[in-house]
Amino acid sequence: MITPDPQTLLLSVALVLALWLLLRVRGREERDRRPKRANPLTPDELGRTVFQIARGADLDAFRALFLTGAEAAEMLGEDAPRYLEQRTLAAMEESLVNIAARIPEGSVFGGAIVPPSGEAILYAKDADGGKAEVPMGTAIKVRHVWRLHGLVRS
Repeated sequence: MITPDPQTLLLSVALVLALWLLLRVRGREERDRRPKRANPLTPDELGRTVFQIARGADLDAFRALFLTGAEAAEMLGEDAPRYLEQRTLAAMEESLVNIAARIPEGSVFGGAIVPPSGEAILYAKDADGGKAEVPMGTAIKVRHVWRLHGLVRS
């Protein structure tokens, strides 16, 4: 039987520990880079979040406001597969562009509502005090958080 050289064994252990530490640091950096999913608790918070996302043209953040597959299955039942098929990246981008185009330049967030029909609307106030109604799509309350599930078409 060959006995390993103590120095080689020590270097091997040090190399394995260094690789393990490197992987841990890289994994933490990867987790920190992922955008946090917004959890609006009221229609007003949902509207404010959509307003900010539309102004910043942040497609990833907009996509995170929509129902996930599990939430869709829970809330929409048999309609979930159809919803998931329609929820393409291109369709979401078009919806975000449509929302952003309807927000008047220089306006500020002025509130939001989700009536019983589910058609979510945000209000944008301009400098003159006028309010523009901007549709956000349809929204639904999942447990205690508001999520979008319908897109805004042009």
